[in-house]
Order: sequence, then C-alpha cells, then structure tokens
Amino acid sequence: MSNRRALDKKRPGLFTPKIRGSVSNLDLARASNIERTLGEFSNTNIENSSSFRYGDKTGLISTQQLPIDYSKFENHTFFHSAVAKVNEAFDKIINFYPFDGDNKEIEAYEDSLTGFENYILKKIPKNVGYLIFSGTQKGELGSNGNYLSVVDHVGTEKSSLATSKTGASILNPGTSPFSFEFFLRVPSQANDNQVIVQKISGSNAVSKNITVALSSSTSTSTCNLIFAVTSGSNHLYAECPLEKGKFNHLSLSYRKGKDNKLHIRRNASHHFTSSNQVEFQNLNYHGSNLNIGSGSSVRVNNDALLFRPQQTFSGSMDEFRYFKTARELNQIKAYQYKSLDFNKNNSRHKLLLYFKFNEPTGSFAGNNIVLDSSGNSLTTELKNFTINNRLTSSDNPVTGEDAFRNPVLFPSFPEIVNLNNKLMVTASLYDDYNPNLITKLVPNHYFFEGFEEEGFNEILGTFKTETTLKGGNQPKTSQLRSSQRLTIFLLIWAKFFDELKMFTDSFANLKNMSYDEFETVPDALLRKSAEMQGLELPQLFRSANIKQLFEGVDLEKNPVKSQRPLMEIQNTIWRRILASLPYLRETKGTINSVKSVFRSSGIDPDNIFLVREFGGSSERRIDKVKEKKKDIVFLLPFSGSFSKEAQTLDTQGRPNKKPTLVSGFLSGSRVEPGFPNTHSAKSTATITTTGGPLNNETFTLTDAAGLAVGFIFKHSVTTVDGTKDGDNVIIGVNGALGSAASVGERIRDAINASDAAITATEETGPLRIVLTQNAFGLSGNTAIDMSGVTTVTATDFTGGATLEPPSTSFPLGISSTPSDGLFTTSSFTFEGQYRFHHRNKHYVTQSLVRLHTTGTLSTSPSPFESVITNLIYNSGSQELTLLMIDSPKNNLATPFNQVELKIPNIKLFDSDLWNISFGVNSGDKTGNVATGSLFLRAGKANNGKIEKYFVTSAFYERPLTASNLTPTSVFSNISNLNTSGAFLSFGSQSLGGSDKAMFINDKNLDPFYRTTQFSGELGSIRFWSKEINEVEWKSHVRNPMSHGVNDPLKNYLFEDTKQGSFEKLRLLTSVKQGTTASNAAGGIRLFDTTQNNIHLSGAGFESNKNPIFKPEYIIFNAISPNFDLSIADEKVRVRSLSSVNRREEHPYSNVRPIYEVLRSERTLDDPRFSIEMSSMKGLNDNIVRIFSDYDFLDTSIGKTNLIFGDRYPDLIQMRKLYFNNILDELDIGRYREIFKFIDNSFTDIVAKMLPHTTKFMGINFVYENHMLERNRFRYLFDEIYLKSKPLTSDRTLLLSQFVIVIGRM
Repeated sequence: MSNRRALDKKRPGLFTPKIRGSVSNLDLARASNIERTLGEFSNTNIENSSSFRYGDKTGLISTQQLPIDYSKFENHTFFHSAVAKVNEAFDKIINFYPFDGDNKEIEAYEDSLTGFENYILKKIPKNVGYLIFSGTQKGELGSNGNYLSVVDHVGTEKSSLATSKTGASILNPGTSPFSFEFFLRVPSQANDNQVIVQKISGSNAVSKNITVALSSSTSTSTCNLIFAVTSGSNHLYAECPLEKGKFNHLSLSYRKGKDNKLHIRRNASHHFTSSNQVEFQNLNYHGSNLNIGSGSSVRVNNDALLFRPQQTFSGSMDEFRYFKTARELNQIKAYQYKSLDFNKNNSRHKLLLYFKFNEPTGSFAGNNIVLDSSGNSLTTELKNFTINNRLTSSDNPVTGEDAFRNPVLFPSFPEIVNLNNKLMVTASLYDDYNPNLITKLVPNHYFFEGFEEEGFNEILGTFKTETTLKGGNQPKTSQLRSSQRLTIFLLIWAKFFDELKMFTDSFANLKNMSYDEFETVPDALLRKSAEMQGLELPQLFRSANIKQLFEGVDLEKNPVKSQRPLMEIQNTIWRRILASLPYLRETKGTINSVKSVFRSSGIDPDNIFLVREFGGSSERRIDKVKEKKKDIVFLLPFSGSFSKEAQTLDTQGRPNKKPTLVSGFLSGSRVEPGFPNTHSAKSTATITTTGGPLNNETFTLTDAAGLAVGFIFKHSVTTVDGTKDGDNVIIGVNGALGSAASVGERIRDAINASDAAITATEETGPLRIVLTQNAFGLSGNTAIDMSGVTTVTATDFTGGATLEPPSTSFPLGISSTPSDGLFTTSSFTFEGQYRFHHRNKHYVTQSLVRLHTTGTLSTSPSPFESVITNLIYNSGSQELTLLMIDSPKNNLATPFNQVELKIPNIKLFDSDLWNISFGVNSGDKTGNVATGSLFLRAGKANNGKIEKYFVTSAFYERPLTASNLTPTSVFSNISNLNTSGAFLSFGSQSLGGSDKAMFINDKNLDPFYRTTQFSGELGSIRFWSKEINEVEWKSHVRNPMSHGVNDPLKNYLFEDTKQGSFEKLRLLTSVKQGTTASNAAGGIRLFDTTQNNIHLSGAGFESNKNPIFKPEYIIFNAISPNFDLSIADEKVRVRSLSSVNRREEHPYSNVRPIYEVLRSERTLDDPRFSIEMSSMKGLNDNIVRIFSDYDFLDTSIGKTNLIFGDRYPDLIQMRKLYFNNILDELDIGRYREIFKFIDNSFTDIVAKMLPHTTKFMGINFVYENHMLERNRFRYLFDEIYLKSKPLTSDRTLLLSQFVIVIGRM
C-alpha cells in the first residue's frame, strides 16, 4: 500500500473549512462597509471633500493624516509663524467649536482642522460630569436655592453664544407629544415636596402646567416621582418609586395620538403609566420659562389640594433632554449611557433642549453658564451658583460619554490660560531662531508703511507682543490677535507652503516602515506601501459596524467607549505586519512565519490558537509531550522600602509608609479523615483531701475500658500495694490520720498499684491527686463515686477525645479541636516567586518571608507577634538562610528548638524569576512524631528548562508534650502562644520583644536573624498543608503558572472524603487579578483563589498607583492538554546520535549506528495544516496547572479495569473538584466574539507564508470538550463472539466466532 493510501485511511474526519477567496483591494469603506450600511452615514461628513476619516477617498487630504509629532514646531512649522499658528488654533477652537452642533456639523468642523489645530484640540482640557443642585430648607425662600430658568425665546438669553437668534418660542408642546429624559440622584435623606421640572402658564399657572416633582418622604432610601400634565379640568397623573442615593435614568413622555397617557420609564426597564388617558388639544404656555430645580404650587390631579413645593430640588442631575416627540424604548436604550447622536435635519428627533452639564468647575468667568447642545441656542445659567455645584466625583452616570467631544471652551479657564501661555512662549522662541520664517525672507522696509498706517510696532504685530488670550470670557467671545495686512498675506502663503512640504516629506516615507509612531508611512498609504512590496494586507473586522470601526463604541456590552476605534487598531496591525515583513520573508515556510503574522497583530498565537501540523510518529510517549508557552506574570514591587518619609509604626511595629504584606491565618476546620492524626486526649480527674477519712469508707473508679475498681480506707494497716479486702483495694492510712498530704500519698500509691488503667500523680501545691486515664478517648470520661467518703472530694473524668461523632458543622465527624485545623500541624510547604532586578536598589540583607503567630501570654513577646520562621538572603555572602524556632522551653524564657538551614553560593540579584520554597516534612507518617525534616529549595528556569536549582534539608527533633504523642511546636498547637494559627508576613517591621523574649523576637539573637527589610518583587504565593516533593516543586520551577501535585484527586482542593486529603493546596495568589491598583492610603489586597479566604493585605505602597504590579515576560514548558492529538511539530527527526547524553532531546532516537527504522516507529507525514481556535483552550490551559506531570492522566485513562468501562471515574471526580473553584459562569461566547474579528481576516496572508505543498485547512473555530471531559465507546465483552446473542437493532456488529482446540504436541 502506498503512503498516500495509508494517509487517506488514517486521516480523521474534519468539518469542511470556511476559506474565502482573496480580499479585493478596494478601499475599506467602499468595499465592505459603506455600500452595505449607507444609511448609517446620513448624519456624517462623508460627502464633504474634506472628509477623510472613513477611508472612502484615496490619497492624503489633511495634515491630520500625517504621522508628525506636533509637539515640536520644527516638525511642521517651516515658513509660517509659530505664534500665529498657536493664535489661529485657539481662535478656531474657542470661537468656532460647534458645541451645539449635530454629529455632521462636528465632523465637518473636525475635518477642517489642520494637523496642528487637531493637536491643540486634543491638548485642550476636557470635562464630563453632572450638576449638583443645593436645595433650600423648608420655610426658606425658594429663590435662595439652585435652579435653572430657561427663557423660551431662541438665542435671547445668551445671545453672544447663540448660533440662532430668531427669538421664537419652541418649548411649548402645543399639539405634539413630548418627552423628558435625564439622570436623577436624590440624596439619602428625608425630603419635602420638590419640583424637578416645570412649565406653567403665566395667566393660569395652577391649572395649566407640566410638572415633574418629588413628593414628600421621611424615608432615607425611597421616595416617589410625580409626573403630571394639567390643562383646565383635564389632567394626567403618574408616579413611580425612586431609590435614593443612586442615579436613576428617567424617561417621561406624553404619548399624544397613541394611547394619550403619561409614561414613566425608570432605568429603561420599570414602566409606569397614568391611570387615565386624555388627548390635550393644545398645550401652550405663552412663552413662559422652563424651570429646572424649582417651581410653583400647582394642581396635579383631581385632588382639591394643590401640590405645594416646600424646598427647591436637592440632588444631582445629568444629561437633560427635552423632545417634541414621544421616545420609544429602543431609542431610550440606545442613548441611555452616551451622548445623544442627533440629526438637526431629521424630524424624528425633534430635540428642543439638551443640557449635558459638562461645564468645568473652578473660579473663572462664566462658570455659572449651562450650555444648550440642542442647536436651539437656549443656553442659560445656574442661579445662586457656587463652585460646589460642579464638584463631581468619578461616578458620572453617562459612562459612554465621549470626553473628546466635550472640550472646555471658556477662555479664562485656568488650564486653557496656562496651555496658551506655555505654547506662546515656546512658539515665540522658535520664531526668533527660525531663519525660514517668511517675514524674514522679505526686506524689512516693506513693512514700514504698515507700521505707520496700521499702528503696529512688530512685523508679527500682536501675535508676538501679546501672549495672553484677549476678548470675552465665554465660548465664541475670544479675540484673534492681529498684524498688518502684508504680514497676514505672507502668513497665508506660508501656511500653504508648510502643508505642501509636510505632504511631500510623507511621500518620501512610503517605504520607511517601522514601529515608530512618527516619521513613517501615513495610515492612508499603508495599503499602497504593501502593494509596492508585493503584499496584500488582510482586511480586518469585516463584521464590525460603522460605530465600532470609526468611533470605538459598542465593542462590548459595556457602554464605555474604547480608547482606540477598530480602524485605528487595524492600521496599527497593518503597520506591524509591514515592519516585520523582512523577518516574515526570511522565515517563510516555517511555523515561526505564521505565528509572526499574529504576533504582529498583537495576538499571541500560543495562548489563543492551536497551530496544528498533522502527521507524526505512530508511537507517542506521553511524558515527552510538552508545550513551550509564553505568558506574563505580574510582580508586586517593594521598592518603597527605601522611603525616607517620616514613619508611624503600628502596634506590631509595621511602618505606614513602607510596603508590608500580611496573610490571613493558615488554619481552618478539620473535616478530612486520615493523616495527619488528630489530637487525641486522655481524660483526667482530681481527688482533693482535707484530712483523714473514716475507717471502712469506700469510693469507686472506672477506667476507659469500663473496669470499675473499689477502694476502702483502713485505719489499722498501712497497705497500699493493691491488696484487696474482698472486692475493694485497701488504702491503709495508719499513721497518716489527720495529715491530708500523707493521705493523698496513700491514695496515689494504692490507685497506681490497682488493676484500674489509671495513673495517679500528686500535685505539690494544692493537696490533690491528678488522675489520668491510660487510654485515649471519650470512653475515659467516666464518673467517680466519692459519696461514701467524708474528707475526700473528687471531680469526674473529663477531656477525653479521639474522632468525634458526625455533627452539622463537621459532617465527616473528624475534629473540632482547633489545633487539628492548623495547616502547619504536620507537614507543610511555602512557595513564593521572587525577582530582584539589577537596576533597582536593594538591601544587602533581606527577609524574603516570615511566619508569625499571635498569642495572649503576658510574657514577651505577647502582645507582640511571635516570629517563628525567617527566610533571609544576604547578597554579600550569597547565602540563603532559613531559621526556625518553633518550641519554647518549659519556663517560656528562652528559645528551645532552633533549626537553621543554609544554601551557599546562590545569586538571587540577577533579574531572573526565582522560585523559593521551604517547609516541614513531618515524621508522623512513619510513626515517629518526635522527628521531622526541614527543607529549603531555590530554583530558576530558562525557556522551560531548569537552569539552576539548590536543595538542602536537615532532620530536627520535635519536642513532645507530656503524653509523648503531640509536638510542643507552636506550628501544631493552639495555645497562649498561638491563638489562631501561623500567618505570612512580608516587609519591614520592628520586631517586638526583649532580651528575654521567645522565638526570633529574642534580642539576644544575632541581628542578622531579626532582619525584616525586603526590597524585591513578589509574585505568586502558595501554601500547602503537605510536603511538596522535589518532582512537584521542579514542575513549578519549569512552569511558574503551575501549582500542580502528583495526586490532585487528594491534594488539590475541595476533596474531604479521601484518607489524607487534609494535605492539599491552602493558599494561592495570582496577581493576574481584577484589583490592580492601590487605594488612596497605599493599600492593596492579594486575593486567595482557593476559596479558603486567606487573602493578603498590603499597606504602605504608593497611593493610587495603577497598575501597581510590574509585568515579567516568561517562556516556560507546560503539560499539553492535546497530548493525544496527532501533531507533528518537527518534520526533521533525528534517529541516531553520537552521544547518549542527548537522548532526552530526541526521545525516538538511539545511539548510532542505526540502519533501519522500526516499523512501529515509522512516521506518516501529512500535508494538512490548520489553525484552530477553541473556547476550551483557555480552560484547558488552566486545568493543566493542577497537574505536576502526566502520571495522574496516564493512570486515570490507562487503567486496565476500564477496558470494558464506558467512563473514566477519576476524571469525573477531578472534573467535580476543579469546577468547584469556578465561581462565575464561563463566558464561552466571548471566544466566539473574538473569533468573528479574526475569522478569515488572516487566511490569505497566512496561506502565503506556507509552502505550496501544504494543504491549508483554514482558521477554524472548534467546538470540543475540555480535557477532563472524555467519552468512551461502550465496548461489550460478549460482542467479540458471533451469535452469542441474537442481533437486534442495537446489536448489529458483524463478528465472527473462532473455536480453537489446543492440544499437546
């Protein structure tokens, strides 16, 4: 059989790929967007010859299209005057910006700007916010509050700002429906009647009005909003509840000609209507003002009582819109969270009034003005304005508002004044030194006549002499500086010459392709540049709409506008592809060239795609299937440790201005069975003597085995050797009568000599005997019958404990003893990722991490934290030192159990990412509770291979309690030295204690061991209540993203039924978390992702730093979730080696000479090649992090007893455990959303990177199971025989039966 036929048989069936043909080289707008959605351009400037933003015109149209750094005059000012350009730019922005224009007018204005003027527009301060109304109190004059009174005559109130001055009255609804829309926030306090919006008839205000108001409410959480329309005896009334303390979006409309009712929509969801319907003939209010925030007493319904406002409005308002039409729900939702995109020529909008309330706060002229953006020139002012009315925070409810379209246009605004002054100083200096300034190219005497006739003393006139803005203090009132006519005439030509030179220079850069932002090919010429180099650029984002492409809105469900629209992103990707073209050509035909195409686009193919070459060896070793991956880890820097600010220490000695980090307590509830053993306890009792007992008095003791032993006092004997009088053991008290101490000694000796499994000891202080059951457990909690003795008293046996019965809190019935819940009670491991960058300043001696406990003992170190472990690095000696002092002496005065480990000759200050780990391997498993080993490890990897690693360990004795069954270590016991468990501590601290303190707090210790400073960078932190062996640890070194263990079914998370499942992951931080910024106080929280809630709280970091983490790019080796797929990542295979040492690199090779490849090892090369994107890839990449190697998967899938099974039980259980840690629903649809922008966009260019013999299957979205969800074909044992059972509809296999007779030869 030929290889080709063999391939045909072995190929798996695939979905038919979607591959479109080549993309035509038409302009983006004409080819795929504008023609298809032309209606979307009805309110744009696309038809204007100056329009360039939509890519529908060829060539360069505006200097805005040129990649020039406009912050430097030498890049764009050659013959023109720099001061004149600055003056022209501010004049065009302050006086002519169409703040009340529709989208088409604003686009036309923006397109008309030069590149420098557009640069200045971007530099002009922007502001978005809302208006805060300060209301009056009950009984106070309403005129004292804040309110707006809009004069209903177009362009009359602020005529200097008006674009229309007709004086017409337009705010009367008349015979039309109408709507109000706005955001409203009512403060969380009681309120009286307040008017929000009102328009009344001057002659009959009571019975002819439109009123929106708040009714009186004593509640601090809710109130009612009233919407009423009254005309004579006719009225409509509706109301809805409002939640106080938050912004509510309100749409209120009168739907005349439809249902003739009032409608209130709250937050575009809750709907309220009036109970009746009225078709008002003509709602005309004779040109009265529209009031916002204040109003008069009016009738709002049939009630004879008037609605009397007692206060002006107190609260916040944003985005007030008044329409002469009833707004539909889809219109409300479309612009609920963004500025209104209205069209003045479209009667559908009929916008009458539009207050954005985006004017800035501050002390400047005109700060009380409220601009009308409707185009009807109804700008007004806020009455009784103060600066506080605009002191808004970041809680702007219009989250999708475009700040760029809201420039500050007040000439006296301080930031604008400062910007103008700064630019004028720079421009004036530039003009002085520019030899090509056009006025310098003309003889001076040409200007003398202008000096005399026009009164200028400078050739540049007031352009040069006046550096501050002149004119009014409101938009459209600034005055343009000037010069004599000859100068102005020359500057007009100079401006033209400058633009001509900039265009010419840009064409010279047509082949100058780089990653730089400036001095490169303009975006408009990228396709032309690609054509010249024989490349056809892929057209991206075909499925995007116009708003997404050119404005960057509606990219996600979140209404917030993207910083960059898709068209700008596409141009950036195109530019990167062209810049990397030399490398693409050099590597053409390899995987690297394909991946480089995506990397040029800002896409990491290794993290998103499966780039798959089919074929390969028929035999695969699972342990050799590894993927080289790239990712970014984020590190928390402690560089602030060198802060020289004055420090305030807290009660534990931590400074407030230096970084510190503290974890929660490493403890929890013990609910897992098996190892480590729980704290068993023997029950105890006491006997107290006050004198001599009477003769023949008796008492009874019962031991844990249930044996009851009686005791009898005898005056005539001294026997205490267990001799009995009948059934009672004799306690001879002859000679001890009257001496309680002597009687106590006789009782002790008699009990110890008896058959009862009880040990008696006499306390030297009080005259009492302590009885201890010899056996552990609850069964020893027995009663003592001392009723027959007059001078001796006793307490019953209590305190015995082993495993507890099941209860609600502990369903497995393990232990509620606090010591059993300590994650350090037996073996444990700490692991942390560290980096010490060589560019940063560092302490010579540093504490990498410490383990602390808290106690209640009055002796030192309490109330200070006790330091029981300190991991220290000294860069001078290049030693890593671990000191542990976990047990005090009985007198609690000096350290008792001290263990020290050292790793010499280790260089941590090398800018690499190190994994440093330490822990305890308890001897409990071998039954030797009194011993254990302490280990210390450090390692780093390079490109997925361990470059260096250091390991050391030492045995140490673990002192035991009096019972000789549990260690005295504070790691293992809750006591007055450890009340809640150990916890991790990082960063500077002044350790409490004295020269007699315990643990590392002891000031007699070498100061080296008491080091606390740390100045490095901290990555992921992990903690296990088990010993992580070297194999597991090395897998974490190779893959910093991994926290895998050999047996995740027992040692991962959430398993609490298996024996020994107490040994598991307890703490895992990943600084790839949602919270990336420090707060105003310099605090940050690292979240524990294990659901044990052992979060780490940081303090003393730089305040309001975002992001506070530093990225570190890493390359690592990871377990492949596609270990069973046929993938050939190398088509060149080495079969024979000259050295056996390289066998690890080539698993299917052998030492030379090799003359023939075994049949089982022959490969079948398959020309197919595909790029696959799966919603499961990200999930699989996360799942593999819980495995240290393939052993678990190999065992779970390859168990021989599963041959006839239809499932994999271990994988099912592992799946349950893993998904317990998934708190939110997986948003699989997001992968599909990403794919729609990639689908076929790169197909053509990837195809050109491949050899012609390759069969490219396309870029495909694959629907598949994740790696823990594997199905089996049900294989029935009896089906290997023919006719074993009659064939039915579900048993149709054609099988044969063979009978073999075995005989002896």
